[in-house]
Amino acid sequence: MKQLKASITMGKMFDMELPLRGADSIYRSFLTRMLPVKDAAGNSIQWFGTNTDIIELKLYEQQLFNTNERLESLLEASPVGISFSDDPTCQFITGNSALLA
Repeated sequence: MKQLKASITMGKMFDMELPLRGADSIYRSFLTRMLPVKDAAGNSIQWFGTNTDIIELKLYEQQLFNTNERLESLLEASPVGISFSDDPTCQFITGNSALLA
């Protein structure tokens, strides 16, 4: 509520993930966004908002996180040196223990 009140007071966009109860009475993660509609003088005259059910996105993010943790664990345990890079130019960033030893 503090963030919402601050957004309304300042006339700025409100953006937050929060649990809301769906039509089926089950609480799920929603992305809530509200934008002020302003008059020619820049005063907020009303608000436009959406609530988007993002439960599938949150489940997918958790699956990716779990997969990355398993992959990192496997790579670290490898007796072969493997380098890691999230740089698009593929410059070396770090490596597993076998590579750094």
